[in-house]
Amino acid sequence: MIGFPLQQMLVASFPTMGAYTNWFVAVPLAISFGAASWFLSKHPGKASDVGNRGNDQAVVGVQR
Repeated sequence: MIGFPLQQMLVASFPTMGAYTNWFVAVPLAISFGAASWFLSKHPGKASDVGNRGNDQAVVGVQR
């Protein structure tokens, strides 16, 4: 989801950049932005998930 917009941004910013150079610049940027996105929004240890773990009451057949 992040790679295509980054490649388009690079093409718009540096129109003389070749395809291979674009790829070698865009891939590390996409990985970096993807990792930052994961840590900021989907990280399993984020504060909003505290208290929701182990809540398996919706599972049929589980009795406590």
